[in-house]
Amino acid sequence: AAEQVERATRREFASVAGTFALLLGYGFLMERIGFVAATPIAVTAAMRLLLGERRWWRTLALAAGITLGCWLFFVVLLKAPLPHGTWLWRL
Repeated sequence: AAEQVERATRREFASVAGTFALLLGYGFLMERIGFVAATPIAVTAAMRLLLGERRWWRTLALAAGITLGCWLFFVVLLKAPLPHGTWLWRL
């Protein structure tokens, strides 16, 4: 028996498109300005634009915590290099 699939709503489509755009922007920024600068920007954009978080303190705390946690995990624990960015090294 074939099941009928519902069409995506505009809000669902906008959410998927926004997530895709955010990931593209994060990849671009990661290459240009590095992990430490790009990650809080991407997390803040995701929280504010895609998730609709209104509390700035929560958004900034999560952005700082995710950045610090990932940096500690990869650089300190795993000894893996993270992208430094190409724009900042030209200065």
